[in-house]
Amino acid sequence: MNSITPALVTLFLMGLGSVLSRHASRGESRSVGAALGGLALVAAIASAFVDLQGSTNSAFGGLLLLDSATDSMLPTLAAMGLGLVLGMPINESGHRTVSQSLGLPALALVSLLVNQLGTIVLLDILIAVVAIRATTPRARLVQGLVRFIGIGFVVAGLLRLPFDQWFGPLGEAAAGIDGVAAMLMVIGVALQIGVGPGSLALRAAFCDGLTGRGILSALPFGGMALLLRVVGGAFSRSASHGETHVALLALFVCALLTASMVLIQKSASHALALLIATVNAVAMAGLIGSDLGASVGGELLWAATLLAGTGLALALLALHARHGRLPIVRFAGFYRDSRQLGALVLFFAVALGGLPGTLTFAAVDLVLHGDVSGHLDTLVIGAIAVAVTGYASVQLAFKLLFGPPAYDGRVDGMPLLGRERWALLPMAILLLVAGLFPSLIPVVRQAPWDANEVHEHSTEHASMPKRAERLVVDLKLEMDHGAEDLEVGER
Repeated sequence: MNSITPALVTLFLMGLGSVLSRHASRGESRSVGAALGGLALVAAIASAFVDLQGSTNSAFGGLLLLDSATDSMLPTLAAMGLGLVLGMPINESGHRTVSQSLGLPALALVSLLVNQLGTIVLLDILIAVVAIRATTPRARLVQGLVRFIGIGFVVAGLLRLPFDQWFGPLGEAAAGIDGVAAMLMVIGVALQIGVGPGSLALRAAFCDGLTGRGILSALPFGGMALLLRVVGGAFSRSASHGETHVALLALFVCALLTASMVLIQKSASHALALLIATVNAVAMAGLIGSDLGASVGGELLWAATLLAGTGLALALLALHARHGRLPIVRFAGFYRDSRQLGALVLFFAVALGGLPGTLTFAAVDLVLHGDVSGHLDTLVIGAIAVAVTGYASVQLAFKLLFGPPAYDGRVDGMPLLGRERWALLPMAILLLVAGLFPSLIPVVRQAPWDANEVHEHSTEHASMPKRAERLVVDLKLEMDHGAEDLEVGER
Protein backbone atom coordinates (compact mmCIF):
# COMPACT_ATOMS: atom_id res chain seq x y z
CA MET A 1 0.00 0.00 0.00
CA ASN A 2 1.36 3.45 -0.89
CA SER A 3 2.10 5.71 2.06
CA ILE A 4 -0.25 8.43 0.81
CA THR A 5 -3.26 6.09 0.58
CA PRO A 6 -4.29 6.31 4.28
CA ALA A 7 -3.95 10.09 4.12
CA LEU A 8 -6.24 10.35 1.10
CA VAL A 9 -8.75 7.95 2.67
CA THR A 10 -8.71 9.98 5.90
CA LEU A 11 -9.19 13.23 4.00
CA PHE A 12 -12.03 11.78 1.91
CA LEU A 13 -13.90 10.46 4.96
CA MET A 14 -13.53 13.72 6.91
CA GLY A 15 -14.61 15.81 3.93
CA LEU A 16 -17.54 13.50 3.22
CA GLY A 17 -18.59 13.64 6.86
CA SER A 18 -18.47 17.44 6.82
CA VAL A 19 -20.65 17.64 3.69
CA LEU A 20 -23.18 14.96 4.66
CA SER A 21 -23.63 16.23 8.22
CA ARG A 22 -24.34 19.69 6.81
CA HIS A 23 -27.25 18.34 4.75
CA ALA A 24 -28.54 15.63 7.11
CA SER A 25 -31.50 16.16 9.40
CA ARG A 26 -30.76 17.71 12.77
CA GLY A 27 -31.23 14.43 14.62
CA GLU A 28 -28.87 12.56 12.29
CA SER A 29 -26.20 15.22 11.75
CA ARG A 30 -24.04 14.22 14.71
CA SER A 31 -24.46 10.49 14.00
CA VAL A 32 -23.33 10.88 10.39
CA GLY A 33 -20.35 13.01 11.39
CA ALA A 34 -19.33 10.63 14.19
CA ALA A 35 -19.54 7.54 11.97
CA LEU A 36 -17.39 8.98 9.21
CA GLY A 37 -15.07 10.68 11.71
CA GLY A 38 -14.50 7.34 13.45
CA LEU A 39 -13.63 5.65 10.15
CA ALA A 40 -11.26 8.52 9.36
CA LEU A 41 -9.50 8.00 12.71
CA VAL A 42 -9.00 4.29 11.95
CA ALA A 43 -7.51 5.14 8.55
CA ALA A 44 -5.26 7.79 10.10
CA ILE A 45 -3.93 5.42 12.76
CA ALA A 46 -3.19 2.89 10.01
CA SER A 47 -0.92 5.46 8.39
CA ALA A 48 1.44 5.26 11.38
CA PHE A 49 2.33 1.71 10.35
CA VAL A 50 3.16 2.59 6.73
CA ASP A 51 6.77 3.64 6.18
CA LEU A 52 7.56 6.57 3.92
CA GLN A 53 10.86 5.04 2.83
CA GLY A 54 10.64 2.96 -0.30
CA SER A 55 7.02 3.83 -1.06
CA THR A 56 5.22 6.40 -3.15
CA ASN A 57 4.46 9.55 -1.17
CA SER A 58 2.96 11.75 -3.88
CA ALA A 59 -0.23 11.71 -5.94
CA PHE A 60 -1.95 13.49 -8.82
CA GLY A 61 1.24 14.29 -10.66
CA GLY A 62 2.99 15.74 -7.62
CA LEU A 63 0.14 18.10 -6.66
CA LEU A 64 -0.15 16.27 -3.33
CA LEU A 65 2.89 15.30 -1.27
CA LEU A 66 3.02 13.39 2.00
CA ASP A 67 5.91 14.42 4.23
CA SER A 68 6.83 13.83 7.86
CA ALA A 69 4.64 16.66 9.17
CA THR A 70 1.54 15.33 7.42
CA ASP A 71 2.24 11.77 8.50
CA SER A 72 2.46 12.73 12.17
CA MET A 73 -0.55 15.08 12.06
CA LEU A 74 -2.97 12.59 10.48
CA PRO A 75 -4.07 10.80 13.70
CA THR A 76 -4.11 14.13 15.54
CA LEU A 77 -6.48 15.86 13.12
CA ALA A 78 -8.71 12.79 12.80
CA ALA A 79 -9.00 12.38 16.59
CA MET A 80 -9.73 16.09 16.91
CA GLY A 81 -12.48 15.91 14.30
CA LEU A 82 -14.17 12.97 16.01
CA GLY A 83 -13.80 14.57 19.43
CA LEU A 84 -15.27 17.89 18.32
CA VAL A 85 -18.27 16.18 16.71
CA LEU A 86 -19.06 14.06 19.77
CA GLY A 87 -18.06 16.58 22.43
CA MET A 88 -20.33 19.46 21.41
CA PRO A 89 -23.28 19.97 23.79
CA ILE A 90 -26.82 19.38 22.59
CA ASN A 91 -27.53 23.07 22.04
CA GLU A 92 -24.49 23.35 19.73
CA SER A 93 -24.81 20.12 17.78
CA GLY A 94 -26.58 21.58 14.76
CA HIS A 95 -25.68 21.09 11.10
CA ARG A 96 -23.29 23.99 10.89
CA THR A 97 -21.26 23.23 14.01
CA VAL A 98 -20.91 19.52 13.23
CA SER A 99 -19.90 20.30 9.67
CA GLN A 100 -17.28 22.82 10.83
CA SER A 101 -15.99 20.36 13.44
CA LEU A 102 -14.91 18.00 10.66
CA GLY A 103 -14.39 20.66 7.99
CA LEU A 104 -11.69 22.69 9.78
CA PRO A 105 -9.42 19.67 10.47
CA ALA A 106 -10.03 18.50 6.89
CA LEU A 107 -8.94 21.89 5.50
CA ALA A 108 -5.83 21.78 7.70
CA LEU A 109 -5.07 18.30 6.35
CA VAL A 110 -5.44 19.51 2.76
CA SER A 111 -2.97 22.32 3.44
CA LEU A 112 -0.53 19.75 4.82
CA LEU A 113 -0.86 17.65 1.65
CA VAL A 114 -0.69 20.18 -1.18
CA ASN A 115 2.65 20.70 -2.88
CA GLN A 116 2.23 24.39 -3.79
CA LEU A 117 3.02 27.39 -1.61
CA GLY A 118 0.33 29.60 -3.19
CA THR A 119 -2.34 26.97 -2.56
CA ILE A 120 -1.27 26.67 1.09
CA VAL A 121 -1.68 30.43 1.54
CA LEU A 122 -5.12 30.34 -0.12
CA LEU A 123 -6.16 27.49 2.18
CA ASP A 124 -4.95 29.48 5.19
CA ILE A 125 -7.20 32.35 4.12
CA LEU A 126 -10.12 29.91 3.79
CA ILE A 127 -9.40 28.43 7.23
CA ALA A 128 -9.36 31.94 8.72
CA VAL A 129 -12.72 32.76 7.13
CA VAL A 130 -14.32 29.52 8.38
CA ALA A 131 -12.87 29.98 11.88
CA ILE A 132 -14.11 33.58 12.08
CA ARG A 133 -17.58 32.52 10.93
CA ALA A 134 -17.56 29.72 13.50
CA THR A 135 -17.12 32.06 16.45
CA THR A 136 -19.72 34.26 18.11
CA PRO A 137 -20.60 37.65 16.58
CA ARG A 138 -18.99 39.60 19.44
CA ALA A 139 -15.63 37.90 18.88
CA ARG A 140 -15.52 38.24 15.10
CA LEU A 141 -14.08 41.76 15.05
CA VAL A 142 -10.98 40.93 17.10
CA GLN A 143 -10.62 37.51 15.48
CA GLY A 144 -10.86 38.92 11.98
CA LEU A 145 -8.51 41.83 12.70
CA VAL A 146 -5.70 39.73 14.17
CA ARG A 147 -6.02 36.83 11.74
CA PHE A 148 -6.05 38.96 8.61
CA ILE A 149 -3.16 41.11 9.83
CA GLY A 150 -1.25 37.85 10.16
CA ILE A 151 -2.32 36.72 6.70
CA GLY A 152 -1.26 40.13 5.38
CA PHE A 153 2.29 39.49 6.62
CA VAL A 154 2.24 36.05 4.99
CA VAL A 155 1.05 37.48 1.67
CA ALA A 156 3.71 40.20 1.87
CA GLY A 157 6.34 37.49 2.18
CA LEU A 158 4.78 35.55 -0.69
CA LEU A 159 4.90 38.62 -2.95
CA ARG A 160 8.69 38.64 -2.70
CA LEU A 161 8.78 35.37 -4.65
CA PRO A 162 8.44 35.21 -8.46
CA PHE A 163 4.89 34.37 -9.48
CA ASP A 164 5.93 31.19 -11.29
CA GLN A 165 7.12 29.75 -7.95
CA TRP A 166 3.79 30.33 -6.22
CA PHE A 167 2.17 27.30 -7.80
CA GLY A 168 5.31 25.34 -8.60
CA PRO A 169 6.75 22.50 -6.51
CA LEU A 170 6.93 23.39 -2.84
CA GLY A 171 10.64 22.57 -2.59
CA GLU A 172 11.55 25.12 -5.27
CA ALA A 173 9.40 27.80 -3.65
CA ALA A 174 10.89 27.13 -0.20
CA ALA A 175 14.40 27.40 -1.63
CA GLY A 176 13.56 30.81 -3.13
CA ILE A 177 12.36 32.39 0.13
CA ASP A 178 14.87 35.00 1.30
CA GLY A 179 15.44 36.28 4.82
CA VAL A 180 12.93 39.14 4.63
CA ALA A 181 10.18 36.92 3.21
CA ALA A 182 10.86 34.26 5.85
CA MET A 183 10.69 36.85 8.65
CA LEU A 184 7.41 38.28 7.34
CA MET A 185 5.88 34.81 7.15
CA VAL A 186 7.09 33.91 10.64
CA ILE A 187 5.41 37.03 12.05
CA GLY A 188 2.23 36.26 10.11
CA VAL A 189 2.05 32.67 11.34
CA ALA A 190 2.78 33.79 14.92
CA LEU A 191 -0.21 36.14 14.88
CA GLN A 192 -2.48 33.44 13.43
CA ILE A 193 -1.65 30.86 16.09
CA GLY A 194 -1.93 33.29 19.01
CA VAL A 195 1.70 34.14 19.82
CA GLY A 196 2.25 37.55 21.42
CA PRO A 197 -0.50 40.01 20.38
CA GLY A 198 -2.26 37.12 18.65
CA SER A 199 -3.24 35.77 22.07
CA LEU A 200 -5.86 38.55 22.20
CA ALA A 201 -7.74 36.83 19.37
CA LEU A 202 -7.65 33.47 21.14
CA ARG A 203 -8.88 35.02 24.37
CA ALA A 204 -11.60 36.95 22.51
CA ALA A 205 -12.96 33.66 21.15
CA PHE A 206 -14.49 33.09 24.61
CA CYS A 207 -15.80 36.61 25.22
CA ASP A 208 -19.31 35.10 25.47
CA GLY A 209 -18.16 32.33 27.78
CA LEU A 210 -17.06 28.79 27.03
CA THR A 211 -18.78 27.62 23.84
CA GLY A 212 -18.13 25.01 21.19
CA ARG A 213 -17.98 27.72 18.55
CA GLY A 214 -15.30 29.50 20.54
CA ILE A 215 -13.26 26.30 20.74
CA LEU A 216 -13.33 25.92 16.94
CA SER A 217 -11.91 29.41 16.45
CA ALA A 218 -9.30 29.15 19.24
CA LEU A 219 -7.58 25.98 18.02
CA PRO A 220 -4.48 26.65 15.83
CA PHE A 221 -5.55 25.28 12.45
CA GLY A 222 -4.36 28.27 10.41
CA GLY A 223 -0.64 28.63 9.73
CA MET A 224 0.07 24.98 10.53
CA ALA A 225 1.23 23.89 7.08
CA LEU A 226 3.19 27.09 6.45
CA LEU A 227 5.21 26.72 9.62
CA LEU A 228 5.71 22.95 9.51
CA ARG A 229 6.52 22.60 5.82
CA VAL A 230 7.90 25.93 4.56
CA VAL A 231 8.54 28.81 6.93
CA GLY A 232 10.47 26.96 9.64
CA GLY A 233 13.02 25.54 7.22
CA ALA A 234 13.26 28.76 5.19
CA PHE A 235 13.89 30.86 8.30
CA SER A 236 16.55 28.51 9.68
CA ARG A 237 18.29 28.53 6.29
CA SER A 238 18.27 32.28 5.66
CA ALA A 239 18.51 33.78 9.16
CA SER A 240 21.85 34.55 10.75
CA HIS A 241 22.86 33.17 14.13
CA GLY A 242 21.99 36.47 15.81
CA GLU A 243 18.60 36.73 14.10
CA THR A 244 17.70 33.21 15.20
CA HIS A 245 18.74 34.06 18.74
CA VAL A 246 16.54 37.18 18.79
CA ALA A 247 13.57 35.27 17.35
CA LEU A 248 13.89 32.48 19.92
CA LEU A 249 14.21 35.01 22.74
CA ALA A 250 11.11 36.88 21.56
CA LEU A 251 9.08 33.66 21.36
CA PHE A 252 10.02 32.55 24.86
CA VAL A 253 9.34 36.00 26.30
CA CYS A 254 5.87 35.85 24.71
CA ALA A 255 5.39 32.35 26.13
CA LEU A 256 6.42 33.52 29.60
CA LEU A 257 4.09 36.53 29.48
CA THR A 258 1.04 34.54 28.37
CA ALA A 259 1.78 31.78 30.89
CA SER A 260 1.97 34.42 33.63
CA MET A 261 -1.33 35.90 32.48
CA VAL A 262 -2.99 32.50 32.98
CA LEU A 263 -2.30 32.80 36.71
CA ILE A 264 -4.45 35.93 37.06
CA GLN A 265 -7.42 34.90 34.91
CA LYS A 266 -10.84 34.66 36.53
CA SER A 267 -12.44 32.41 33.90
CA ALA A 268 -11.40 28.89 32.89
CA SER A 269 -12.09 29.62 29.22
CA HIS A 270 -9.70 32.59 29.14
CA ALA A 271 -7.05 30.56 30.95
CA LEU A 272 -7.48 27.79 28.35
CA ALA A 273 -6.96 30.21 25.45
CA LEU A 274 -3.78 31.64 26.97
CA LEU A 275 -2.40 28.18 27.75
CA ILE A 276 -2.83 27.19 24.10
CA ALA A 277 -1.10 30.40 23.01
CA THR A 278 1.80 29.69 25.38
CA VAL A 279 2.47 26.17 24.12
CA ASN A 280 2.14 27.37 20.51
CA ALA A 281 4.99 29.82 21.13
CA VAL A 282 7.22 27.05 22.49
CA ALA A 283 6.40 24.81 19.52
CA MET A 284 7.24 27.63 17.12
CA ALA A 285 10.61 28.09 18.84
CA GLY A 286 11.48 24.51 17.97
CA LEU A 287 10.37 24.81 14.36
CA ILE A 288 12.33 27.93 13.37
CA GLY A 289 15.71 26.70 14.64
CA SER A 290 18.37 24.78 12.75
CA ASP A 291 18.51 21.74 15.04
CA LEU A 292 16.82 18.63 13.65
CA GLY A 293 15.82 17.30 17.07
CA ALA A 294 14.21 20.61 18.02
CA SER A 295 12.32 20.64 14.72
CA VAL A 296 10.95 17.16 15.40
CA GLY A 297 10.06 18.35 18.90
CA GLY A 298 8.23 21.34 17.45
CA GLU A 299 6.17 19.10 15.17
CA LEU A 300 5.30 16.76 18.02
CA LEU A 301 4.53 19.65 20.38
CA TRP A 302 2.11 21.12 17.84
CA ALA A 303 0.34 17.75 17.60
CA ALA A 304 0.31 17.44 21.40
CA THR A 305 -1.10 20.96 21.75
CA LEU A 306 -3.92 20.16 19.36
CA LEU A 307 -4.76 16.95 21.21
CA ALA A 308 -4.40 18.23 24.78
CA GLY A 309 -5.94 21.63 23.98
CA THR A 310 -8.95 20.07 22.27
CA GLY A 311 -9.33 17.48 25.03
CA LEU A 312 -9.18 20.09 27.79
CA ALA A 313 -11.58 22.39 25.93
CA LEU A 314 -14.15 19.62 25.44
CA ALA A 315 -13.76 18.41 29.04
CA LEU A 316 -14.33 21.96 30.29
CA LEU A 317 -17.31 22.25 27.95
CA ALA A 318 -18.80 19.09 29.51
CA LEU A 319 -18.13 20.51 32.98
CA HIS A 320 -19.78 23.77 31.89
CA ALA A 321 -22.88 21.86 30.73
CA ARG A 322 -23.23 20.40 34.24
CA HIS A 323 -22.35 23.38 36.42
CA GLY A 324 -22.72 26.52 34.34
CA ARG A 325 -19.98 29.14 34.59
CA LEU A 326 -16.48 27.95 35.49
CA PRO A 327 -14.83 30.69 37.58
CA ILE A 328 -11.33 30.01 38.90
CA VAL A 329 -11.19 32.77 41.49
CA ARG A 330 -11.51 30.17 44.25
CA PHE A 331 -11.65 26.38 44.52
CA ALA A 332 -14.91 25.15 42.99
CA GLY A 333 -15.01 21.49 44.12
CA PHE A 334 -16.50 20.00 40.94
CA TYR A 335 -14.61 16.68 41.22
CA ARG A 336 -17.06 15.15 43.71
CA ASP A 337 -20.02 15.44 41.33
CA SER A 338 -18.40 13.91 38.21
CA ARG A 339 -15.27 11.95 39.02
CA GLN A 340 -14.51 10.49 35.60
CA LEU A 341 -14.89 13.87 33.94
CA GLY A 342 -12.80 15.48 36.67
CA ALA A 343 -10.02 12.95 36.09
CA LEU A 344 -10.01 13.78 32.38
CA VAL A 345 -9.96 17.53 33.07
CA LEU A 346 -6.95 17.01 35.33
CA PHE A 347 -5.18 14.78 32.79
CA PHE A 348 -5.64 17.07 29.80
CA ALA A 349 -4.69 20.17 31.82
CA VAL A 350 -1.41 18.74 33.09
CA ALA A 351 -0.76 17.11 29.69
CA LEU A 352 -1.03 20.53 28.06
CA GLY A 353 1.42 21.82 30.67
CA GLY A 354 3.94 19.02 30.05
CA LEU A 355 3.04 16.01 32.22
CA PRO A 356 5.89 13.41 32.20
CA GLY A 357 4.91 10.36 30.18
CA THR A 358 2.86 12.33 27.67
CA LEU A 359 3.76 13.51 24.18
CA THR A 360 3.98 17.12 25.39
CA PHE A 361 6.75 16.34 27.86
CA ALA A 362 8.88 14.51 25.28
CA ALA A 363 8.36 17.25 22.69
CA VAL A 364 9.27 20.11 25.06
CA ASP A 365 12.42 18.24 26.06
CA LEU A 366 13.48 18.04 22.40
CA VAL A 367 12.78 21.74 21.86
CA LEU A 368 14.83 22.83 24.88
CA HIS A 369 17.78 20.66 23.80
CA GLY A 370 17.97 22.32 20.36
CA ASP A 371 19.16 25.79 19.42
CA VAL A 372 17.65 27.10 22.66
CA SER A 373 20.42 25.45 24.71
CA GLY A 374 23.10 27.36 22.78
CA HIS A 375 22.30 30.63 24.61
CA LEU A 376 22.00 31.03 28.35
CA ASP A 377 19.27 33.67 28.17
CA THR A 378 16.98 31.68 25.85
CA LEU A 379 17.55 28.50 27.86
CA VAL A 380 16.75 30.18 31.19
CA ILE A 381 13.70 32.08 29.92
CA GLY A 382 12.49 29.00 28.01
CA ALA A 383 12.82 26.77 31.07
CA ILE A 384 11.03 29.34 33.25
CA ALA A 385 8.24 29.68 30.66
CA VAL A 386 7.77 25.90 30.56
CA ALA A 387 7.76 25.70 34.36
CA VAL A 388 5.21 28.52 34.70
CA THR A 389 3.06 26.85 32.04
CA GLY A 390 3.07 23.60 34.01
CA TYR A 391 2.20 25.40 37.24
CA ALA A 392 -0.59 27.38 35.55
CA SER A 393 -2.14 24.23 34.08
CA VAL A 394 -2.10 22.49 37.47
CA GLN A 395 -3.60 25.57 39.14
CA LEU A 396 -6.41 25.67 36.57
CA ALA A 397 -7.34 22.03 37.17
CA PHE A 398 -7.04 22.22 40.96
CA LYS A 399 -9.20 25.34 41.27
CA LEU A 400 -11.94 23.71 39.21
CA LEU A 401 -11.89 20.26 40.78
CA PHE A 402 -10.86 20.51 44.41
CA GLY A 403 -12.18 22.31 47.45
CA PRO A 404 -15.58 22.13 49.16
CA PRO A 405 -18.23 20.31 47.06
CA ALA A 406 -20.17 22.58 44.75
CA TYR A 407 -23.45 20.77 45.53
CA ASP A 408 -24.81 18.56 48.29
CA GLY A 409 -25.97 15.83 45.91
CA ARG A 410 -24.71 12.26 45.87
CA VAL A 411 -21.13 11.45 44.91
CA ASP A 412 -20.57 11.16 41.16
CA GLY A 413 -24.14 12.21 40.50
CA MET A 414 -23.21 13.60 37.07
CA PRO A 415 -21.28 10.76 35.38
CA LEU A 416 -19.55 10.98 32.02
CA LEU A 417 -21.89 10.42 29.06
CA GLY A 418 -21.13 7.79 26.45
CA ARG A 419 -20.52 10.24 23.61
CA GLU A 420 -18.28 12.35 25.87
CA ARG A 421 -16.25 9.27 26.72
CA TRP A 422 -15.74 8.43 23.03
CA ALA A 423 -14.87 12.06 22.33
CA LEU A 424 -12.15 12.35 24.98
CA LEU A 425 -10.59 8.90 25.39
CA PRO A 426 -9.02 8.59 21.88
CA MET A 427 -7.14 11.86 22.38
CA ALA A 428 -6.00 10.83 25.87
CA ILE A 429 -4.80 7.46 24.57
CA LEU A 430 -2.88 9.08 21.70
CA LEU A 431 -1.15 11.47 24.12
CA LEU A 432 -0.13 8.64 26.44
CA VAL A 433 0.89 6.07 23.83
CA ALA A 434 2.91 8.60 21.84
CA GLY A 435 4.61 9.82 25.01
CA LEU A 436 5.46 6.37 26.35
CA PHE A 437 6.32 4.77 22.99
CA PRO A 438 7.65 7.55 20.72
CA SER A 439 9.13 5.02 18.29
CA LEU A 440 5.58 4.42 17.03
CA ILE A 441 5.47 8.00 15.67
CA PRO A 442 6.50 8.04 11.98
CA VAL A 443 8.52 11.27 12.23
CA VAL A 444 10.59 9.74 15.06
CA ARG A 445 10.89 6.28 13.54
CA GLN A 446 11.99 7.66 10.18
CA ALA A 447 14.21 10.48 11.46
CA PRO A 448 17.36 10.82 9.30
CA TRP A 449 20.09 9.98 11.78
CA ASP A 450 22.72 8.77 9.28
CA ALA A 451 24.21 10.55 6.28
CA ASN A 452 22.34 8.65 3.57
CA GLU A 453 18.96 9.09 5.25
CA VAL A 454 19.70 12.76 5.90
CA HIS A 455 20.41 13.28 2.21
CA GLU A 456 17.16 11.54 1.21
CA HIS A 457 15.21 13.54 3.79
CA SER A 458 16.69 16.84 2.63
CA THR A 459 15.64 16.19 -0.97
CA GLU A 460 12.19 14.79 -0.25
CA HIS A 461 11.00 17.09 2.54
CA ALA A 462 11.14 20.82 1.91
CA SER A 463 10.50 21.69 5.55
CA MET A 464 14.02 20.97 6.83
CA PRO A 465 16.59 21.33 4.01
CA LYS A 466 19.12 23.36 5.97
CA ARG A 467 18.97 21.18 9.06
CA ALA A 468 19.61 18.05 7.02
CA GLU A 469 22.49 19.77 5.20
CA ARG A 470 24.12 20.72 8.49
CA LEU A 471 23.79 17.19 9.82
CA VAL A 472 25.47 15.82 6.68
CA VAL A 473 28.37 18.26 7.09
CA ASP A 474 28.80 17.33 10.76
CA LEU A 475 28.75 13.62 9.96
CA LYS A 476 31.31 14.04 7.16
CA LEU A 477 33.61 16.00 9.49
CA GLU A 478 33.36 13.25 12.08
CA MET A 479 34.16 10.61 9.44
CA ASP A 480 37.20 12.63 8.25
CA HIS A 481 38.50 12.99 11.80
CA GLY A 482 38.00 9.27 12.34
CA ALA A 483 39.97 8.45 9.18
CA GLU A 484 42.81 10.75 10.27
CA ASP A 485 42.95 9.11 13.71
CA LEU A 486 43.06 5.69 12.05
CA GLU A 487 46.00 6.71 9.83
CA VAL A 488 47.90 8.07 12.84
CA GLY A 489 47.28 4.84 14.72
CA GLU A 490 48.57 2.70 11.84
CA ARG A 491 51.76 4.78 11.59
